[in-house]
Amino acid sequence: MNRTYKSIFNHNLGAWQAVPETARTRSKGQRCATRRARRPSVGHPLRRRLLVASSVLALTFLISAPVVLADPTVIPEDQEIFGEDGEENSLDHADDGGTAYEFSGDALVNDGTIFGGKGGDSNWGDGGRGGDGVDFAGNDFVNHGTIFGGNGGNGGWGYGGRGGDGVDFTGNDFVNHGTIFGGGGGDSGRQDGGRGGDGVYFTGDVFVNHGTVAGGDGKESPQADGGDGGTAVIFSGNALTNEGDIAGGDGGDSTRELTAAGNGGSGLIVTNDGAHVDNAGSISGATGGELAWGRWRRWHRGDLLRQCARQRGRHCRRGRR
Repeated sequence: MNRTYKSIFNHNLGAWQAVPETARTRSKGQRCATRRARRPSVGHPLRRRLLVASSVLALTFLISAPVVLADPTVIPEDQEIFGEDGEENSLDHADDGGTAYEFSGDALVNDGTIFGGKGGDSNWGDGGRGGDGVDFAGNDFVNHGTIFGGNGGNGGWGYGGRGGDGVDFTGNDFVNHGTIFGGGGGDSGRQDGGRGGDGVYFTGDVFVNHGTVAGGDGKESPQADGGDGGTAVIFSGNALTNEGDIAGGDGGDSTRELTAAGNGGSGLIVTNDGAHVDNAGSISGATGGELAWGRWRRWHRGDLLRQCARQRGRHCRRGRR
């Protein structure tokens, strides 16, 4: 009996083939449609992992790429900039130190050395706050130099002044290859020692650190609590990459009985829950100040025994039994 045949495309052989007319077939387009249907959807766990991985890879490439600034303002390497020191006030709160450099343009490159102004001193009131090194309110900032926040002023009967911040940044991107320090807290004769200033207060998009950022040290007080150390970086942005050193400032000691030593400053505080932080360097908090009790106790006991030896008092003999 004669049989009727038809030609179909064999996908395995990659060629046309004669088969009986009753054989089941499908078109070439059906195979492609079937493959497309089997691809994982956006909600599929594998697809989500791939999307996250590609996003992180793209972000890593973005923040590691060299920053190219068009026609930036440049502070040369041999230039030093000083903020104005706060004026003294014998009876009241002394004046704050001035910011050394304020910028509100497009792009800034610093190769020089910048010092925030020192807070003013006071005999009876509080010491003034130290001035910031740089207050930035532009787009992009690249630092190769050294930036210091100003030290807080000394308070006589009042509180020691807070140290100024190294850099207060509001903009887009900030890349640090240099060194940034918060200012140290000021002394106080009767009240708490001053708190150290923060290294970088960042509000923007991307911060990349290849250098050193440190909070200022808190100051000890002979009569009250030691000042807290400053935070190295307070970050409110989208992405932070650290390949350098970030460290909080040390807390000030307490030098009198029943007073508290200052807390060590944090290395990094992130205020944006969605921020991406990539640390390939060092981020560390600092040590708190030393408590005075052990030191005071040794000094006090030795002094008491010397008094007993001199006075030979009855209460001293009781104390020795």
